[in-house]
Amino acid sequence: MAASTLAIGMIGVALFAVPFGRLALGANPSFLPAFGAMTLLSDLLTGCLLLSQARLAKTRPPLQLAVAYLFSAMMIVPHLLSFPGVFAAEPVIGGSASAVWLWAAWHGGFAVLVLTFAISRPSPLRRADIARILGGLALVVSGTSVLATVGLPLLPTILVNGNYDRLTTLGIGPAILGVTALATILVAVRHRFRDPLSVWLAVAMLAATLDVTLTLFGGGRFTLGWYAARSLSLVTGVTVLAALLSDFVGQAGRVAQVNKQLELMLRTDVLTGVANRRAFESTLSAEWRRGRREQTEVSLLMIDIDLFKGFNDRYGHPAGDVCLRQVAAALEGQVQRPADLAARLGGEEFVLLLPNTDEIGAARVAERVRACVVALGLTHGGSALGYVTISIGVATSRPFDWSDSPDALIEAADQALYRAKAAGRNTVCTAGLSVPVLIAA
Repeated sequence: MAASTLAIGMIGVALFAVPFGRLALGANPSFLPAFGAMTLLSDLLTGCLLLSQARLAKTRPPLQLAVAYLFSAMMIVPHLLSFPGVFAAEPVIGGSASAVWLWAAWHGGFAVLVLTFAISRPSPLRRADIARILGGLALVVSGTSVLATVGLPLLPTILVNGNYDRLTTLGIGPAILGVTALATILVAVRHRFRDPLSVWLAVAMLAATLDVTLTLFGGGRFTLGWYAARSLSLVTGVTVLAALLSDFVGQAGRVAQVNKQLELMLRTDVLTGVANRRAFESTLSAEWRRGRREQTEVSLLMIDIDLFKGFNDRYGHPAGDVCLRQVAAALEGQVQRPADLAARLGGEEFVLLLPNTDEIGAARVAERVRACVVALGLTHGGSALGYVTISIGVATSRPFDWSDSPDALIEAADQALYRAKAAGRNTVCTAGLSVPVLIAA
């Protein structure tokens, strides 16, 4: 929609300007330096982005389009140096007519290079191709600049009293217009607007076609047609640059999303969907540091499914996997705060990390977890109770007490779990209170 609107707007500007193309508006000293700087910057950035794209994709077409924009960026420099009134009253290099010849070489060469891109087929790109093609480009620009400046006396007269109608009478202008229009058509036909780059390249080439048309209708410098043509010329580089930058931003967003998904996968237990050991260890480390800063306690529940090996032996591993998933879901259902974390350490062993929680509060959570698993009613013929149960060891540490450590917290919870199992299983046992608390069904 935006591309269509811009294309229609450019055509409207051209149709309005053509009848008044030769209207003299006078020289604006700041216009050409600003135009040259913007053209140089946009075309150089476009060429470099396309070159990076070609190197990453290892295919030739993006390189061919990159060469077109790099050629345009390089040609604007001698063009401005030979234009009177830009850097000095007289041309810095060549004569006044040099700027016209360089304009012709610039626009004609750009159209030919885009035409080459439009008709090219994907082919592998070798590292040596880039150096060879860019080296050839530098030679072409240098040779053209030398011919249009030092060799100007050898060229036909093209500028008479500030008028360059001879561009048309010599057939140079119509030839450039024909090649540019053909490149525009081929970009549209061959690439069929299949992606944003092809859409905006077609718009850019339409702008280039209108640029050449208005320049020829303007017939001289500082006419309405001349100013309108230069303004449309900026669209040739800016639109493709905007499309490339938008694509790069989109790719960066997609890469960030993929990285986030990969990070989530690396932190998630594949079987149960709760956090894995890696996520638990990194979260425990972070919460330990936060507890030390804020002087708050950190509690840990070490959880083990009772007689799970017997469950697997009796019902098979697929049933064991279902049991693990259901216990994990029950455990995660008791995670009520954003900072709390349920994780599977491996096998039938789980943990529940409770930052900013004292041991009495942690013991209450542990009992809710134990009761929740019992309420699942998962049949276990190898258990005296006839259903799946869990044992839980609870420990609390104070990170601001420098004698404590995360490893000590894990060890204390593990020892409490051992005592809970020794007490008959389906039990919660705390580690840190002066009198251990046993909570059993």
